[in-house]
Formats: sequence, C-alpha cells, structure tokens
Amino acid sequence: MIRVFCEIYLLDAPYHIDKPFDYALTLPIGVGGIVKVPFGRQNNLRIGVITKIKDEADGQGIKAIHSALNERYGILNVLKITAPIYGHKRITKIL
Repeated sequence: MIRVFCEIYLLDAPYHIDKPFDYALTLPIGVGGIVKVPFGRQNNLRIGVITKIKDEADGQGIKAIHSALNERYGILNVLKITAPIYGHKRITKIL
C-alpha cells in the first residue's frame, strides 16, 4: 500500500505556530483543502489547511487527518473563525 503524506498549517492553534506539520493523507483531498486534524498529546481537533502533498513524512508517529471540511467550511468561514484569534481586524471587517 502506498502511503501519501501532506503538510498542514494549523489555523486555530491556541498559540502561534509558524511551521507545517506532517499528516497521513487518508482522504481524497488536495492542496488548499481545509481539514480537521488531531494535534498535541491529547489529540485535540484543530482546523488546518493542506499546503503540500509528499511521498515521505518528516519524523515518526505521523497521525492521520480526521476529516475534510471543504463542504461545510469554505475558506471565508475559516477566515471568520481564525481572523479574531490572530487579531486581523481588517479581514474581520471585510467578512
């Protein structure tokens, strides 16, 4: 079985994280897809965006994507959720 991985940037992390995390790509979704992923020791579900598809993962203990949110959440809804968290007042006004 061929394993495919992806890099995901978290959009709603409880603190600032400026790097992607590797996850096993188990769903038919590509770059730009909005997903829920388990994060941290307690596997709290966080919203992220897929930024890259790749054949190998960096590190061990790679977790799988929990679910895809493309139908339920468009990018505008994700911005509405995350803009106040990061203090983007200009984006919040537009939305």
